[in-house]
Amino acid sequence: AAGKLWINEDDTRTYLCANPERYDFGNIKNLQENCWIYNRHFARVLPKRMGTWYMDLFGKGWLNSTGIWNHISKLYKIYESQLNVTSSWCPEVAVIIDERSPFFLACNNKLTNPLYSGLRSRLYRMGTPFSLYLLSDVLDGSVKLPKVNIFLGAWYLKKNERAKLISALQEKTAVWFYGAGYMDETGASKNNISALTGFSFKERHNKNPEIKFVKNKKWNYNLTGKTFSPPLFGGMDITNVFQTYNQMINGGYKIQWAINKRKNVTPLATFDDGTIGLAETEYAGFNSVYCGITGLPVQFFRNILRNSDVHLYINSDDMIEADKHFLAIGVYDKKTECINLPKNKYLFNILEKKKLLPVKNVINDKFQTGETKLYWILNSNHKPKITNHKSQIINRK
Repeated sequence: AAGKLWINEDDTRTYLCANPERYDFGNIKNLQENCWIYNRHFARVLPKRMGTWYMDLFGKGWLNSTGIWNHISKLYKIYESQLNVTSSWCPEVAVIIDERSPFFLACNNKLTNPLYSGLRSRLYRMGTPFSLYLLSDVLDGSVKLPKVNIFLGAWYLKKNERAKLISALQEKTAVWFYGAGYMDETGASKNNISALTGFSFKERHNKNPEIKFVKNKKWNYNLTGKTFSPPLFGGMDITNVFQTYNQMINGGYKIQWAINKRKNVTPLATFDDGTIGLAETEYAGFNSVYCGITGLPVQFFRNILRNSDVHLYINSDDMIEADKHFLAIGVYDKKTECINLPKNKYLFNILEKKKLLPVKNVINDKFQTGETKLYWILNSNHKPKITNHKSQIINRK
């Protein structure tokens, strides 16, 4: 977005990688698992029209396989068939990264690791696609914000920038994390957080970054009574390459802000001393959700999206990517996935050339452990045309 070219390096440790435990990225057991992982990576590339290349990172023969290159060729032909088709990439959710604020932090990654890195695996499992923007592009008007906007960082904002952000958020939902807006050109103050988020705060010191969800049917579906601490990204599970594991933060925050109770504030989670650590309010023309730690569980994100009328393709913690015409779903374990489609749509499995018809806008499709499937999303009156090349691409123009 905003005039940027994104080219991705796919240096997957393939099934030909000897001693995969050395790299802490899990063990791909065979060619089939390898192809599913390439499907998952391709799903990020196609909707955004990104570029990608495949790399044997250490020159050890990881790509020395006819089967691998045959599969990459199929993916290439899918991509090639869409080069003259205008992208329909327009998610209802944006994740906004602040590239400037880290310059104002201490020289460690105590905040940025869980928020910028550890949160990634949960974002791709919200059940809907999301755009990824720089905060600077939002502030200069290069991008228009969608229904729901998740701000990562945003610790430093000039006063005029705060006003621009609030203007851009009119009639939308914003999700803020620990200390958003704390600093401006005049210094640091909890009042700056208030001016950005709409909550008032009191400071806490040397407290653990953990919240417990309270009873609230609308916002805390499937979360009431559960606790959450923001994890660091730990790597891939060596026993299941399709699953990640997390490392927990050690120690508390030197400074933390609890939300004050007010008439128009809805408490959603508390810290260990009973003060409010997560809440929702209507403020300055937009819906504001503030979280006092550096992360949230994926179920809470889904609850926000559902309350904001965002379409959720799935309600599980599996990976999804989509635009208006393309859908990819990747699962952890063997299962039947319940896929929710917009009205008057059906799915066509691109690689298996298989048509899937919904019942009341829902398709139940069976997956093997680690499988990623690629689909076209087609109108009910559309009849796909199959080309005669081996990759079985359909013409959806």
